[in-house]
Amino acid sequence: MSVTQLVPDCGGWISALAMTIPLRLLQPDHAPKTVALGALAAAMPPETSLYLMTDDPAHPDFAAWTARHSLGRAQVIGVGADAPVLESEMWSQDPWMLADQDGRWIIQYPTNTDRPGRQAKWFAAAHVLDLQRPLLHLAGGNTLTGPDFRILGAASVEMTKRVGIGGLSWADALARHQALDPRPLSIFGFALPGLTTGPADLRQQPSHLDLVLSLTGLADADGRPLLLLADPRSGHAIDAPRTPGWADQLDAARCRLEADGFAVRRNPVPYVAHPQWSPNPNLRPYNNILLENVTRPGRSRPLVWLPQYGDEEPQLTGFDAANRGLWQDLGFDPVPVFGFSALARAGGGVRCASKVLKRAGDVCTQPRTGT
Repeated sequence: MSVTQLVPDCGGWISALAMTIPLRLLQPDHAPKTVALGALAAAMPPETSLYLMTDDPAHPDFAAWTARHSLGRAQVIGVGADAPVLESEMWSQDPWMLADQDGRWIIQYPTNTDRPGRQAKWFAAAHVLDLQRPLLHLAGGNTLTGPDFRILGAASVEMTKRVGIGGLSWADALARHQALDPRPLSIFGFALPGLTTGPADLRQQPSHLDLVLSLTGLADADGRPLLLLADPRSGHAIDAPRTPGWADQLDAARCRLEADGFAVRRNPVPYVAHPQWSPNPNLRPYNNILLENVTRPGRSRPLVWLPQYGDEEPQLTGFDAANRGLWQDLGFDPVPVFGFSALARAGGGVRCASKVLKRAGDVCTQPRTGT
């Protein structure tokens, strides 16, 4: 019997990746954003198939952008009559889910999401694939898929309760998410004071868990899957005071993850303002990463693509170094992706701006680490 499984967020090396480049972002007033997107695309190894979706592949602005970042190898998908591509559609992660069934791509295009986009439709048309439309509310940024587990933000279950006519119970809404993939599902969130601690009572902050939570594809000495969870700091130094309120919420989320059998390590992240990139305090999502657990030929370690902020915000170089060092300590070779301060206000990072389509190698390995 065929089993449909979501493409995992760890494991084998990334053999195919999709991104969306709206022509609107190639105008001078948005140049810093497309510099960041170009840096990410250019950071992918040549053996990774890179798919770029855009309004018009022949447009001079797009041709100049691909030449600037040496992306002539990319496979470009034009959206045709669906143009223009919206600025918000630069976030390729959220509107769709990719699954594998006996080596075939299965595209799941949820009926509801909090960050809409048409990537599923464009990619399916270009590759003559069928679309599945699960009746649920889901953004790709609010779920992470491991080798033998999945983690889903509580907000996605809560909003799925409102999909359709008449509403659903929490259990029925959860069952719709469980039907996407056979892996056991854990819920990410925290309980408000005074409420019971059952899954139906959980709340979530931020709205997408991949802004504060990373898979590592590793397990600790006791065999527990190892996660990295953000430790927010209200200042430009990694030892700045913890962000009131939010730090407590993430501490509570950590306790729930540990109760579900995960090992959790914390990584420092700044919650700060910047006069250009973030007029109001905002998170720099160092947890929003791409990851491999298989070492590519010619490399000595697996790769992790990590957003960096110190190039545009020199006060944050300490956070850049601390997060690179943490991944190095775990046995990875960090690939720094610069320019992501330009996307801080828009609320995304490396994973938000891309979609892993396929992995190669030993996808479901969980190497042991003694930490």
